[in-house]
Amino acid sequence: MKKSILLMLFMGSTLFTIYGQSLEILMFSDTTIKLKELVNQHGEWVVLTENNKALYYGHSNKSIGGLDAYVWKYTLSSGSFSGQVWFDNEFVYFKNAQNVERVSKQDGKLIDVIPFENITSAPFFDGTYLHFTGKHKGKYQQICYNPKRKKIVWNFPIHGSFNTPVYTEGSIITRDTTNFPITISYDKGKVVFPAMYEETCPFPSWVDMFNSHGNDPSDSIFFYNGYIYAVNHYMGFLRKYQPNNYPAALLSVDMNKFTQRNADFTYTKIPDGNMFHTHQGFQFVSENELDSLQKTLRPGPMGTPMPSIPYSKPQYYKVKSTTQLGAFKDFGRAKFIGSFEDNRYFVFEDMGQLLGVSPQNGRTYNFPNIKYPIKTYSLHDNVLFFTSEGIPALMKITIERVMTEEELKLLEPPKEYLEMLQKLQDEENAKNPQN
Repeated sequence: MKKSILLMLFMGSTLFTIYGQSLEILMFSDTTIKLKELVNQHGEWVVLTENNKALYYGHSNKSIGGLDAYVWKYTLSSGSFSGQVWFDNEFVYFKNAQNVERVSKQDGKLIDVIPFENITSAPFFDGTYLHFTGKHKGKYQQICYNPKRKKIVWNFPIHGSFNTPVYTEGSIITRDTTNFPITISYDKGKVVFPAMYEETCPFPSWVDMFNSHGNDPSDSIFFYNGYIYAVNHYMGFLRKYQPNNYPAALLSVDMNKFTQRNADFTYTKIPDGNMFHTHQGFQFVSENELDSLQKTLRPGPMGTPMPSIPYSKPQYYKVKSTTQLGAFKDFGRAKFIGSFEDNRYFVFEDMGQLLGVSPQNGRTYNFPNIKYPIKTYSLHDNVLFFTSEGIPALMKITIERVMTEEELKLLEPPKEYLEMLQKLQDEENAKNPQN
């Protein structure tokens, strides 16, 4: 099938049928345009072409039927563009060898050039200043830069391997030179305490406050839908925070089956909740459950909340079987694609094979084998856009459960029922013979 797709790509957007479901290969109508890379972040796509063009598609939606419908086209710096693309709420950033170009999402116009060659994180514009991490005077820094005056406002020394700061409404969560999480202010780049301790703080230091609230320096921190979350891959904890009160957690959850030391697991945040899965199985903790846990917390030392155990503790499901289709081999390395039909199925992907799993009992269900391992993707209801390594196209498929012959037979009415219907029909025909 791969050969057939590659042959057909020159014809533009192409439609294939896989187990009764349509896989669309989205290309340009102009066959001279050659794709180099497709970049996605939170459903926004940028296509990079071989002739140094970047095409922005905005937030993709399920009605997209080809790559001609881009919002704008931007010409990249020839020979200088590094291949790195970043997004924030208003801009797309293209990293070059010696600077970063900031482009408006609205119309694709170049806003300005950030004159730093060693930026290591996605810049964030707060309305006045740009914030990013990178080298300054030979040392890694969290940098505040004034684009109008073209000068650094302040810089805060950070650990050399850290490049994922979190920008909340009130402060920046970054890491100091010892790789310890810290919050600093936007205006001066100084360490600040959370809003709940602005008037008075019972802790002698920021570090004591951090530790007393049950946090760990190895927590992986991110912002999602109005809250800060932290996941600890070593201890198996999930924490949730009001953004302006980090590191004072609203909730700290012990993910029971995932708390074995050095037991690898994959975590994915989706709107409805939190998915943890390993090589053996999965556990899903919904946002409703987190809210319930938060309401029943008992205070621990210094009034900080104690860790909670999810009510769904027994609902760690071992996945013992796979589909009858394709090559789904490793549940641990699989990508969690999302939930479907109001959480009736959780769908995972491994080596191009989609697998549905019930959150109620862990039972597996057949879903399409899309043939191509997913590299990047975005999901819109049950429509999946994705890319695959080595395929110069954006692919699109509607995800639906595939019924096996055995399952279809089970849906058929019993033989006795059909015989009874036939008998009733025969009797009716005998009473009312056709002329």
